[in-house]
Amino acid sequence: FSSRRRHTRYISVTGVQTCALPISGDNLIIWTPSDFGVLPPQAVLAQKIAELGIEVWVADLHATYFIATGSRSSAKFRTVDVVRLIDFARSKGKKNIFLMNTGRATRVVLQAAYDWQKTIPVFQLFAA
Repeated sequence: FSSRRRHTRYISVTGVQTCALPISGDNLIIWTPSDFGVLPPQAVLAQKIAELGIEVWVADLHATYFIATGSRSSAKFRTVDVVRLIDFARSKGKKNIFLMNTGRATRVVLQAAYDWQKTIPVFQLFAA
């Protein structure tokens, strides 16, 4: 992400290096990279989504773990870190959290969503 974009900030959320495009509101997309990292078109798309009024966090898991991008690199991603991102987002008041990913790394996001749901009582999942 270009530092020239005025709304971009880099944060460390529970130890995960994250580029945040902050927007006030209930909606958030947590975007984790594919095996090949965060690609330039994704940065452009994240900025466009933010311009529509949806906050976007791009979690750079390759940089967090100091691993090279490439085929099957997402096998080293830990689901617990994505769960912590979800928890942090909820603590910041985000109610509608969408997890975004592509390719083989999607298994990490799906497992994290499942693991997070197991920690929340059912009545709280659907509370407004």
